[in-house]
Amino acid sequence: MSSPLTLSLFASTASSCCCRWCCGPQRQFKLDFYTPSDDLVFTLHRKSCRCDCCCCLDCMFCNNKVYVVDCLNRTLGSIKQQYSLCGSRFDIVDSEGAMVAKIVGPACSCRCAAESTLEIIDKTGEEIIGHINKKWEGNRDDGINMDHEYFDIHCRSRPL
Repeated sequence: MSSPLTLSLFASTASSCCCRWCCGPQRQFKLDFYTPSDDLVFTLHRKSCRCDCCCCLDCMFCNNKVYVVDCLNRTLGSIKQQYSLCGSRFDIVDSEGAMVAKIVGPACSCRCAAESTLEIIDKTGEEIIGHINKKWEGNRDDGINMDHEYFDIHCRSRPL
């Protein structure tokens, strides 16, 4: 019996100091993912900050949309937050806009717990194909580094 393939990627982020202070977690950002041999694999980026006073025609109630691009800067797809009164919900779409999968989070997505798990579900909503563990590190009493989060992503080995 062969062991499952484990792929480790390392990420580096880029965002402006002004954006970090003024917009917090809703800021514009760029997150590059590299192999252990320092080759760029893909990038996640959000083009603009979400603010409470904007009028975006691309989204409902200013929900977040993160773009996924490959190492040649070709758009592979996007991850779009969907409006939900209870819990977190995101749609993963390909470059043509067709839904590939969904991400569903817990009813309470606040930082009251040290860890939360989001499920990655196929586009029909019938099968769980992976999960994302989101962890907050540090001491919550000091209020420092509350914006730092760690993620473990686990998916099945066969493609969607």
